[in-house]
Amino acid sequence: MINNSEFLVKEHPNLNPITEKRERIEYWKEQKRRCMEGYWVGGKWMPGELYTFVNIWNIKLNDLNRKNAGKIISRPWLRDLDWEKFYIASEAFGFSGFEKDLKNTCDIRYDPKLKNYHLATKAITEEEIKSKKYIPARDYLRMNHGVNLGKPLYKNPAKNVIDIEARGGGKSYTASSLIFHNFYFDGSHDYDAYMEARKKGEPMTSETLVGAIHAMYSTDLIDKFKDGVEFLPGGYEYMGENYPSPLLVPTAGSYDPGKKGAVNLLSKSKLHHRTFNESPFAGNGTRPSKAFIEEIGLFFRLIETLGAMKDTTYNGTFKFGTIWMFGTGGAMKSGATAAAQKVFYNPEEYDCLYFEDIWEKRGRIGYFVPADFAINDFKKGPNLITDFELANVVLSAENERLKKGKDQKPYNDNLQNRPRKPSDAFLVTGDNTFPVKDLDLNLIRMAENPRILSSNWTGFVVFDKNQPNNIRWKNTTDKPFREWPPDAIEGEYGCVEIVEHPKKMRQGIPYPLRYIAAVDPVDDDGTEGSLQSCLIFDLYTERIVAEYTGRTPIVEDWYENTRLLLIYYDALCLYESNKKGFYAHMRTKNSLHLLAKIPGVLSNMDISNYDPEGENKQYGVPGTTAINFFGRKVYDSWLRRQAKGREEGVTNAMDMNLRGLVVETKNYSKDGNYDRVSAAEKLFILYAEYMYIMGGEGAVWGDTSNLEIKEQRKTEERDDVYERYLKNLQKKGYVNQSQTTVASLYGYTPANDSFV
Repeated sequence: MINNSEFLVKEHPNLNPITEKRERIEYWKEQKRRCMEGYWVGGKWMPGELYTFVNIWNIKLNDLNRKNAGKIISRPWLRDLDWEKFYIASEAFGFSGFEKDLKNTCDIRYDPKLKNYHLATKAITEEEIKSKKYIPARDYLRMNHGVNLGKPLYKNPAKNVIDIEARGGGKSYTASSLIFHNFYFDGSHDYDAYMEARKKGEPMTSETLVGAIHAMYSTDLIDKFKDGVEFLPGGYEYMGENYPSPLLVPTAGSYDPGKKGAVNLLSKSKLHHRTFNESPFAGNGTRPSKAFIEEIGLFFRLIETLGAMKDTTYNGTFKFGTIWMFGTGGAMKSGATAAAQKVFYNPEEYDCLYFEDIWEKRGRIGYFVPADFAINDFKKGPNLITDFELANVVLSAENERLKKGKDQKPYNDNLQNRPRKPSDAFLVTGDNTFPVKDLDLNLIRMAENPRILSSNWTGFVVFDKNQPNNIRWKNTTDKPFREWPPDAIEGEYGCVEIVEHPKKMRQGIPYPLRYIAAVDPVDDDGTEGSLQSCLIFDLYTERIVAEYTGRTPIVEDWYENTRLLLIYYDALCLYESNKKGFYAHMRTKNSLHLLAKIPGVLSNMDISNYDPEGENKQYGVPGTTAINFFGRKVYDSWLRRQAKGREEGVTNAMDMNLRGLVVETKNYSKDGNYDRVSAAEKLFILYAEYMYIMGGEGAVWGDTSNLEIKEQRKTEERDDVYERYLKNLQKKGYVNQSQTTVASLYGYTPANDSFV
């Protein structure tokens, strides 16, 4: 193993700019060459960006000798983590091999898997393909080649990077040095070509973009860049005159966000600083070969911004620019984190490098740095290699200690700030009171067991005169929306997703009053904006058994699909009555009997003055803050309860088989659009109403004046649950006597297992 010290300049010589001018020029020329082309020791290559970071750059470090309680300005350490990060940077920037390697290459044109494509596009010939062996850049970069193979080549298309890290890994300092390298060295990896261009008066030039959702995040990164520039080595004071570092170049312009930007006056390279809070198009008009987006866990416009910036990093079909997105465990916000998750777990869709998820086996993911790898306390030996066994002992003990505490916030905070697997980094705090950890475990369960979702039915309820109620289920190739934000594309409008079809009696119709439903509607045609969502709930098993979330070009089509779904389950539906269209459709179709009236559980919530417009005076529920809050509290209570029929410790949050609802609930925030959660609010208001009437197992009821939720326990045996349920409903005036006997008329008996 080569010692890291062989790659490090112990101390730059203090050369006099007048009396030692030639030596000074030659020394810093060599340093600049190494910064661009990298540095070889014993057949191992250090990327130029890494050489710059550990030999040229200065950052604020903790004082290892404990002589200073604060920070000291110093060159960074060369850790195993830094080798990894900068190899990844080389790969993302398009590394394709070395000029002197005549046997092997990383040029993707030589990749046998892509042979036919590159031959068809005449990017390469058959003879050229046979001339070299293709080795993926990720493997090739980490090899010891035995000899110096010369300058690096960058002929591959660039890739983006989504980088989620535990705190303490120094990601912002890494980014600040990469900004410097691209801006001050004009994006060059070939010193001779760089100098030749300068001599011709046609200097190489580059563009760099630094951005974030708010300036407070990107300004911190810019400040680290400016600090590094201020402490560049090689400056000299002689006879009262200061001579700056030979690496320093004259610049003009501003580093402030939204301004025209800074310009390298020697090459006209540009550094842009943009914020994206107002618009995802803030990066348009630039052509960055390197873009650095900070704190993406707080970047709620991330998906739109990547879409808007995509063409700024392409020349035709060739991608020349890298967008590097940084996120920190603990710096996540409900709503915004969903966008970061979507990119992280679908890296290829967003032109990102992908890595295998070795922590949770969820397939291809973005780049993740766990606390084990990030924290410097676990770096040992002269090469600062991570002692993973020590890290495991220390971090596991800390997690176990905090987990036993009465207050779980310190435990959750520790998981977020020191994540050991990717899902920990995406935990959110703030106004999401739902059991996020349980919901995340459910997402892992579904990712590890694809059959959970593939066994769901997708399609629509359609008319069929030969079936009871003149309808039947039809499987289709339509796709349900299972992401948040919605993963809708042009021409896809969502579909019904069924976990359990309705349980039916001998006559082929669903058991009456077994299913309830809720709808969060919209009133307008078109596919832009909010989605509509309908959830179906089985009161007997206490599970959500179906979902229809989508948006159709003609809103009446969604209404009708939902109406047929309600008929299919014979489900009574509570909907948000602020929207008028759904009620009008149900009235026109003579289906008002499927709509629930204002639930009695809301009688103490001061809605007596609610006067809906139009003809509807009794159906549905208004979407007031207090009512929605009550619905969320009941939903939260249900999510945390033991799932019926599952092993001890499995909550309903862990057991839902509707991925879209799980993802949206996990990422809920009061600031944002959460259509499924809005539907769930109405669903669990109706659930609370039925459970109060029932007074049975798992009944949810409370003092609605202060919106506290309390659980009641059932003492009676379950074998008479259905008949008692119907009788209680009749007693409260919800059904007439004939309906209470409908079950026995159709063959129901308490011992009839088909009811379950």
